[in-house]
Amino acid sequence: MTASQPIELSIDRNQILNALRLMTGILETSQVLPILGFIKLTLRQHNELTLTTTDGETKMSSQLNTLASNIETLDIAVPGKKFTDICKQLPNDGPITMAFSAPWVTIRQQDVSFKLQTLNTESFPDINIDEQNITTASIPERELQKLMQKTVFSMGQQDIRLYLNGVHMSINSDKISATATDGHRLSFQHSQQENRSQFEFIMPRKVVLELNKQLKQQTDELADIGYSNLLTIKTKDFTLTTSTLKGQYPDCTRFQEGIYEHSANINVEALKRALQRASILSHDKFKAVKITLSDNELIITAYNQEQENIHEKIALTYQGPNTTLGFNINYIMDILSNVASETIDIQFTEANKNVLFSEPNQKSQSSYIVMPLVV
Repeated sequence: MTASQPIELSIDRNQILNALRLMTGILETSQVLPILGFIKLTLRQHNELTLTTTDGETKMSSQLNTLASNIETLDIAVPGKKFTDICKQLPNDGPITMAFSAPWVTIRQQDVSFKLQTLNTESFPDINIDEQNITTASIPERELQKLMQKTVFSMGQQDIRLYLNGVHMSINSDKISATATDGHRLSFQHSQQENRSQFEFIMPRKVVLELNKQLKQQTDELADIGYSNLLTIKTKDFTLTTSTLKGQYPDCTRFQEGIYEHSANINVEALKRALQRASILSHDKFKAVKITLSDNELIITAYNQEQENIHEKIALTYQGPNTTLGFNINYIMDILSNVASETIDIQFTEANKNVLFSEPNQKSQSSYIVMPLVV
């Protein structure tokens, strides 16, 4: 790029806003390394503009078509938040013109013009996967999003066991599985997919949250997963490259495949509404609720520190001994908010042992384990 012949780009505003939306979750606002607050713009001679941002461990990039004059190689970094805010506040959805003349970029639309200072990209951190030793698999994007959605709430958060602060992914010849646990609850989800490769990794919490937000639920287009020294997820809209969590993830399948002596079935909406009412008078800190099962009846009880309480009966299908189970209301609500069936199965052996929640006839696809509380 030369000062005498500035590069001018014409970009569709909606296209660049979609790309910037992908950048937001990765864009770093810390001032420790200012370049991490910038978005790198890269242009090659085929009119394809690439936007890239990184926090030093995860990189998100997206490509879009543009019309360029004085075409040559462009590598420049623009302030991420300012650039995003400018594009959001432009008057209409018409094309945006960007003129680059180091160290400035001028952004224009109609009678509005912004002039931003840029940085060169010499200090912009690069994260590259080892393409020579990469192992790959493919999965429909909607299925990958479902794996994230069904497990994201069970991840650890700032756990000293770092490997719990993410989702364990396992790719086998016939399925792709996701498991998450914080030590108090477990989520299992898998998707039947044929693959030639077998590998596993632990995806960091930040990446899981971002994928859960950005992956599309209503598309059958494939997402490509690649793993070697780093992990990469590639869709039609973006490429995400990240480091993974290290450590030996616990084998949780024994909980899922265990034998449970007693089983109940209850309407999801009825249980959800009853728990919402119980949460009003549950303890502010512990959010505990007692669930007592007897023949075809479930009694929900909750108390708070002021000794206020709620007592409610709802119907269910159950034949077995009277059993009282204690749970964190939020744990059960997370499960109920992520099941698609009208009813849910509750399986257990004893009041002080793990309880299995699963959708009827869907146990092989998704299931949830919750450790009871002492209440």
